[in-house]
Amino acid sequence: MKKLRFCLLALWIALTPVFGETELHFTLMPGGAFPLGNENLGVGTGASAALALLFPGSLGIGINGGYSGITVADGTTLGLLEGGIGPVFQYRFNDRFSLRGEATLGVYRMNWKDKQDTWGSLSFLASGFFHLTPSVSLGLYGGYTWYHYEPDIRVIKAGASIKVNLTELVTGKIRIRGEKIDQHPIFPVSYAWYEKNSFATLRITNEEPNAITEVEVSLFLEQYMNQPTKCMTIARLEKGESADIPLTALFNESMMDLTENISVNVRAQIQYRSLGVRKSTAIPLSMPVYNRNAMNWDDDRRAAAFVSSRDPSAAYFSRYTAGIVEARKRRDIPPNVQYAIGLFEALNVYGIKYIIDPLSSYVVLSEDASAMDSLNYPYQTLLYRGGDCDDLSILFCSLLETLGIKTAFLTIPGHIYIAFDTGLTEGEVKDNSQIPLSALIAREGKLWMPLEITLPEEGFNRAWRIGIQEWERAGTEGQLYPMSRSWEIYPSVSIPRAGQRIITVPDEKELIRVFEAGIGAFLNSPGYR
Repeated sequence: MKKLRFCLLALWIALTPVFGETELHFTLMPGGAFPLGNENLGVGTGASAALALLFPGSLGIGINGGYSGITVADGTTLGLLEGGIGPVFQYRFNDRFSLRGEATLGVYRMNWKDKQDTWGSLSFLASGFFHLTPSVSLGLYGGYTWYHYEPDIRVIKAGASIKVNLTELVTGKIRIRGEKIDQHPIFPVSYAWYEKNSFATLRITNEEPNAITEVEVSLFLEQYMNQPTKCMTIARLEKGESADIPLTALFNESMMDLTENISVNVRAQIQYRSLGVRKSTAIPLSMPVYNRNAMNWDDDRRAAAFVSSRDPSAAYFSRYTAGIVEARKRRDIPPNVQYAIGLFEALNVYGIKYIIDPLSSYVVLSEDASAMDSLNYPYQTLLYRGGDCDDLSILFCSLLETLGIKTAFLTIPGHIYIAFDTGLTEGEVKDNSQIPLSALIAREGKLWMPLEITLPEEGFNRAWRIGIQEWERAGTEGQLYPMSRSWEIYPSVSIPRAGQRIITVPDEKELIRVFEAGIGAFLNSPGYR
């Protein structure tokens, strides 16, 4: 059997360059032979076999041969051994039923008693098939054959048939086409987001001669995925029908090791059933994956993924500063505000600078949602001792979140900065607090204090005042994005081995001095009653 399959495969490979997308069918047809117009000839039996090469469309060419034994009146048998070649026409009505017509011009050899003759023949045959599987069909046939002789012999033939699609049997040909029609950037920082959100669209088209069922599309990327992710299941896809599949993936944390932009080969795995037979294929797709610092501003909330309370450097800096603040907290200022003052002034002592990056300025890139930006993680900004508005906002939010203080991004045209939860309610501010309500932002049941983080050298108090002024000028164009809400969409990530380089924190005495100075400036500010 293996040798037969090998020979058939070799034959098909040899024929494919010549005939292209063709199919080779073998049909076995046992049945009866019913002579017409000759009283000396009775009913007989026989069998024939045909090999048809079907071209794309409905036409093909076939060769066949067979033998019929017809009863003669004297009790002998008239044997007809025949063979021929001719055109084939096939039409498929639906998934299971098809019709085939053949015309054959051939020769036959007659054997009767001691007499043998060879003459020409012409036959017409019609068959109807029921497709059990893509490779096997059962059918019924009927036909007419004219044998040239004196007198001529005319025979009606009818019977059952079994047809084998040799192309399908040997190659198990996959007839589903896939093409990528849409592609979005893949950012490692958002690797968890892609589990439920697509980054590309794959259009699949059913090119089988019948409808396919149980279509399942999954995606796999070696090294960056632990197992394939199922993207979509389609119950039924009709012949010639297309479906657009949003591609999603459950990437692993190896994505966070990418420090360069790369192009990866993703495998889109497609499984389906064709007339009950399971088929599968893998379509390679080339996709760009950016480095772990890359991001665009199609959604400002995406930057929340860079904010992390688990960043080792940020956690060390924050808790060190919080320890100094804790020992000197005042009762007349909300604790969250005091921690924010301490951290803001500590960053100034540490030497953090606001640095405008001409190649990735938020004011420019925020106007183009498709433009690539490069954002720093908290440990990187501390290591570099500087960054632009998005870098400093990410760092300061991480410092506060480490202490359990809720934060938010504030976006106004051309700029991003931060706000933090004061821990106060509107009732507390109206009744007792010395902080004016007009200098805060009331959203979602919280009172947020805006902070212009790009002014580390000008002190907390001025950063607060500038922050509220910018927010008021922005009007309806200003947006507040609570970090907790943004994390529901873009989960926070941290970099492996981010804490390998330990930062040097400011001197304790110097921190005490700037904290107390910051508290004094806050108490003496014009808006503080």
